[in-house]
Amino acid sequence: MEYSEAVERMTEIVRDPHAPLRAKRVGGSEAAGYFCSYVPVELIHAAGFTPVRMLLGPPPGDAAGAFMQPFCCSFARSLLEGLADGTYDYLSAVIMPHTCDTIRNLSDLVETAAPGTRVMCLMVPTITHTPEAVDFMTEELAALKIALEAVAGRGVGESGLRESIALYNRCRSALAGLREANPGNRLLYAAYLALQLTGPEEFLDLIEPLEPGEERAGTKRVAVVGGPLPLLEVFDLLEEYGMSVVWDDICTASRFAAGMVGEHADPLRALAERYLGRRPCPTKLDPTNRREESLIEGVRASGAEGVVFAQQAFCEFHSFDYPGLKKRLDAEGIPSVRLDLEHPFQPTGQMKTRLQALSEMLSEGV
Repeated sequence: MEYSEAVERMTEIVRDPHAPLRAKRVGGSEAAGYFCSYVPVELIHAAGFTPVRMLLGPPPGDAAGAFMQPFCCSFARSLLEGLADGTYDYLSAVIMPHTCDTIRNLSDLVETAAPGTRVMCLMVPTITHTPEAVDFMTEELAALKIALEAVAGRGVGESGLRESIALYNRCRSALAGLREANPGNRLLYAAYLALQLTGPEEFLDLIEPLEPGEERAGTKRVAVVGGPLPLLEVFDLLEEYGMSVVWDDICTASRFAAGMVGEHADPLRALAERYLGRRPCPTKLDPTNRREESLIEGVRASGAEGVVFAQQAFCEFHSFDYPGLKKRLDAEGIPSVRLDLEHPFQPTGQMKTRLQALSEMLSEGV
């Protein structure tokens, strides 16, 4: 596959993942959806499903409005709308983890808004850094394995699970190499998203021809912090203001791809250790300030000059998280701005003003 074709294909996958997945379903290939980066894609893949990250459905409408208040985040309302209106009708099952209150409650709402949807719940511990948390997560993954086997009508053997683990480790390694190659905002984040919206085998075929890029002169190096960010238009907007993303803490990008799964230990425990051992998201208890310290370390190591907080409007956990991170950045002399995002995305005058201000500060070395 040629370079330009690979780039176009990745962008197409992000823009409309549903059509090719629906066509594969007709051809006999099944897919299972999942809501969060704490759900092990390797286990879904080993059960015979294409793991599909549920990132955006249609703009929230009547279905979501009937069950969710308008001050719930548009990300969650969009997913409920997509389940109710048939956008995700090609999924054989949906896996919903224990994260924020809104996502937790979606599992109950889906049964009413989209009858017949197979919902599997995954209890992810709030405390992630203890041996007991790994023990608990390992047991939860064993239960999820049984549930997936029941839907698939086949067992998940240890050898098959190890093969899936090795395959996704290759994908993570390829993404790490692409990041080092500096391909530009759109291509890098299209690649992160493509891995979550298609099978790992197809992803590796797509990423192989991608080549290193060159950082443009005068580019401002920034870090981006947030939750799910499936909107390539946000990264395009940053480029409009001369900003290149050199580090991120985003659950649909680096946090999704960080860290390898051990290939020689018990596979379920190895999955639990990897998924809980990453930088925690704001929904997890963080008594040692791992998020704060990793942010400063990431900014310093990457040479980022400023930080853009890009978070879903009405996301309580990220809103609780923001003041502490902002205070630490101010103390370190690192400028930052905050963008509150909604679906459908429209770059507001306020967003542009804030990005222009940050761009000017970085140009002046403030």
